[in-house]
Amino acid sequence: MDRRTKLARAPEIRPYQQRILAKVKESWETNLKSVLIHSPPGSGKSYLGFAACKEMIENAPRLFKCKPEEVGVCWVAMRRNLLIQAERENLDLVNCPNVEYVSMF
Repeated sequence: MDRRTKLARAPEIRPYQQRILAKVKESWETNLKSVLIHSPPGSGKSYLGFAACKEMIENAPRLFKCKPEEVGVCWVAMRRNLLIQAERENLDLVNCPNVEYVSMF
């Protein structure tokens, strides 16, 4: 799948997701380094989370005074199938680098 196909499949960020992403960015500006996105099933948390991760990594020099490759993202889920789904969504839609997938069990 080429980049144009991936971008065509990427969903549009909805208005409420834009507000969440703005709050996430605001938290980084105030030196909060960890963010938890809590939202109902089917609301696009994974896509929004990976979009935020990618933006965080791309802006690492300004936000965290480090190189993008020095920023790590830990994606935690209670079940392995959710991690597999998240990894697939990341690679298909956003392709955020430096993500480690961790199962709680």
